[in-house]
Amino acid sequence: MILTKKFKALVITHFVIRTNQGPAAPAIFRYFLNRAEKVVYIELPFPHAKIQSIFLRVYVNNKVRLSKEVPNIRGPEWLQFLFHILVSFYFVILSRSRFDIAIACENLSFISIYLFRILGIIRIIIYYTIDYSENRYPNKILNSIYKAIDYLSCKLSDRNWVVTKQQIDSRKKKGFELNKLSPFSIVPIGYDKQEIRLTPIKDIDPNRIIFAGGLLENSGPQLAILALPYLIERFPKIKLIIAGTGNYEKKLQNMAKSNKLLKHIQFLGYVENYYNLVRIISKSSIGLAPYVPNPNSLSFNSDPSKLKLYLMCGVPVVTTKVTTLAPYIKKYGAGEIVDYNEKQLALAITKILENKYTYRGYRERALLLSNKYDINKILDHAFKNI
Repeated sequence: MILTKKFKALVITHFVIRTNQGPAAPAIFRYFLNRAEKVVYIELPFPHAKIQSIFLRVYVNNKVRLSKEVPNIRGPEWLQFLFHILVSFYFVILSRSRFDIAIACENLSFISIYLFRILGIIRIIIYYTIDYSENRYPNKILNSIYKAIDYLSCKLSDRNWVVTKQQIDSRKKKGFELNKLSPFSIVPIGYDKQEIRLTPIKDIDPNRIIFAGGLLENSGPQLAILALPYLIERFPKIKLIIAGTGNYEKKLQNMAKSNKLLKHIQFLGYVENYYNLVRIISKSSIGLAPYVPNPNSLSFNSDPSKLKLYLMCGVPVVTTKVTTLAPYIKKYGAGEIVDYNEKQLALAITKILENKYTYRGYRERALLLSNKYDINKILDHAFKNI
């Protein structure tokens, strides 16, 4: 598919934390802004999102022409999602446009706009899976409904985008007959390399390591705290920066306090401004992502964006074997891969920081690997294959 300057695009997504920057839907939205005549962007909140409003933005030639916000309703999840479908329908009509292409991130977003594909208002609709788990919900009925909607989305779309091959394999394992579904393309998460300013290596603090992202147990921030006593023996001035928020935050703070590690840990909370987050990461020496090896975790089949942001910032990575990116980090020598073990984590950090020449090599290889994840190159390639 060739994207001409006259094309019109629709992007619809659900969010937990609303942001204009970052990967996935916001990155696709910004990609279209610089290329399309008209871009319509619809953002829908998940039930556990802090911001409970539905947003519409309409851009024409990269300028805002319409902006609208509708408060979400209270009630059970199924009722909220029905309301989202109605509001999405209203927003598309309000935008007064036909679309050459629409990208729906996640299946509930897809269902919200599919009627417009039937009516011919959308010419091509893409179902883009960002997160996927074989057991999304503990409730079997909810899980069956989720699977049914996912199957329907895969079948009705014009093209299915997934961030990893594992997301295709998992569906096949679940009994999906791929030959009866629309074609799949692997379109990994990426960042705009031009938006990231690197910190000169001389200005990086070797004693500053960082965990950035959602503070969830499966993400493993607790392992970074448990590794600190071993690191303090070798690096007495070591400081762990924790940038993010989540339902595990209070427990992590209590863990830091009970282990008398507060002077070695800084909790920044959620960093709202993307460019501030990039600056904070790029001044750190190592990025941590010690995911818990839980097969039901979304991390097993997803494409971990924070690892790519670390790499884009020139920050070597220490992560576990959980994610699909781990083999590439090992292959390129852009960091270290460990088991979920605090001693192994501490040893890997020590290995990277042992001398400035070793560290420089890790940094250079991290930047080399990051070239694979420039979102402009990724999306250019993806659209050529439609």
